[in-house]
Amino acid sequence: VTISFNQGMYLRRAIESVLEQNYDNLEYIIVDPGSVDGSRNIINEYKNNIKKIIFKPDNSPAEGLNNGFLQATGEIFGYLNSDDVLYPNTLNKVNQYFTDNLTVDIISAHGQMINEKGEFLKNIYSHKFDIKQYLYENCILIQQSTFFKSSIYRLVGGFNENNCIAWDGELMVDIAL
Repeated sequence: VTISFNQGMYLRRAIESVLEQNYDNLEYIIVDPGSVDGSRNIINEYKNNIKKIIFKPDNSPAEGLNNGFLQATGEIFGYLNSDDVLYPNTLNKVNQYFTDNLTVDIISAHGQMINEKGEFLKNIYSHKFDIKQYLYENCILIQQSTFFKSSIYRLVGGFNENNCIAWDGELMVDIAL
């Protein structure tokens, strides 16, 4: 799922990074609650390759993600903000990892921070998740390299739509608990 709100300057690159994954089982969903910067025109340019486009107002990124995942039918969920990109072959690697590790519910890998031109700035790292360290703000999971089973997402009830700061971190805590 990609959520986007007035991120037109980044959106095309994000969409293409997903569509160029060369992954047969891709179910790509984009959620836009009301962009007025041309984002919806960009999304519509790719409509034949996007499984579901949701143009529906929402009150938060968490609600937008929940709206997208509500429409998803896959076994593995991941989300990409509209100013992020997936590197080539990411989805095949994620699928292979879950296939080889059937008892794993969530994975979070590392990534790279890039600027608006796609130029490398620095490496960014996910930590081994630890609730106590998370509470002390010493535990980071890189969102764009985090994937989880749909069953665990549904079990915990998705993202807390009232959390407007760390909805993704709260989801990880809920899953860990």
